[in-house]
Amino acid sequence: MNIYFVFYKYGELVEEMPLKDNVDNIGFDHAECDNEASIIWNEEEWAPLVKNLKYVKTKCSLYFEKMKYYVSTNGSDEANGNKETPLRTIQEAYNRIITRGTIILLSNIEESNGLTFNSEGKEVTITSEDGTYEIDRGSSLTSKPILELTNKNNLTLTNVIFNGKEISSTKALIEVNNSSLTINDGTIIENGNDTASSGGGIRTLNDSKLIINGGEIKNNKAKYGGGIGIHGKTYFEMNGGSITGNNVFTQNDCNGAGIHIATSGENGSIINIKDGLISKNISQNTGAGIGVSKNSQDKRMRNYAFFMIL
Repeated sequence: MNIYFVFYKYGELVEEMPLKDNVDNIGFDHAECDNEASIIWNEEEWAPLVKNLKYVKTKCSLYFEKMKYYVSTNGSDEANGNKETPLRTIQEAYNRIITRGTIILLSNIEESNGLTFNSEGKEVTITSEDGTYEIDRGSSLTSKPILELTNKNNLTLTNVIFNGKEISSTKALIEVNNSSLTINDGTIIENGNDTASSGGGIRTLNDSKLIINGGEIKNNKAKYGGGIGIHGKTYFEMNGGSITGNNVFTQNDCNGAGIHIATSGENGSIINIKDGLISKNISQNTGAGIGVSKNSQDKRMRNYAFFMIL
C-alpha cells in the first residue's frame, strides 16, 4: 500500500484514528497529504477516501477537532462548549473553531462589542437549538456591525435572528468583506438602522458573495439600501426568502429601499435573482425594490421568476 495515515486530535498526535463521539462533538476537520493526494471524508462510514494517489509512498495527516460549540447567556468562556457546559460568547466559539464548525445558540445573546470573524478560510454555521434565538445589537454598539465577516470567511445562517432593535448606528447589522454569507430558512435580519451609509441589514464589500436561499430581511433602514447595500464586486444570488418592509431616509438622493447596488467599472457586481419576494419596501425617491446608483455600470443582472411590489 502506497499510503499511510497519521492522526491528530485537538492538535496532538495520537496512535489511532479517533472514534466518532457525539457527546464531545468531535469530527473530521481537514487533511494534509503528500504528493498532491487529497482526502474526501465519508461521515457515514467514518472513513477517508483518498484521491489522486500516485505510485509513491504518501503520507496523509488527518486532523480531528471539536465541530460544535454551544453558546448561552448562562455559559462561561472557560467551559468546554458542550450543550451541558456552554460558552458565554459567540466570539469565543468562533475562535475555538479550527477550520470548520457549527455554533449553536441555546438562548438570546446581546452583542455589545461586535463580532469579528476574520481567520482566513474558516467555514462556520450559526444556528439555534430548539427554536430560533436572537443575536441583538447592544445599546452601546453604535459604530460597528453586530457581525463583521472578513478575510475569505464563509458563514451560513440557519434559524437565527439578527435584531438591530432600531438602535441608531453607522454600520449595517452584518458587514461582508471579501467573504461569503449564505442565508437559509428560519433566519431573520431585522430592525437595522444605519444612519450613515448603505445597507441597514447587510452590506457587502470587496469581492464578496451573498446567497439568500430563504429567511427574511425586513424592517431595516439606511441612507441607501435599507435591506441590503451591495458594493465592490459582489456576487448576489437570491433563490428564495423575502426582502420586505425596508426603508431609506427621505433625502432626495436616497434610493434602493430593498436592495441598493453601488459598484462600477472593474468592480461591477453580478445580481442573479432566481426566486423570492421583494415587496413593500419604501423609498421617497426611486428604487423602492431595487435602486442602482448613477455611477454603477458593468453589472450583469439576471432576473428570473420573482415577485416585486414597488
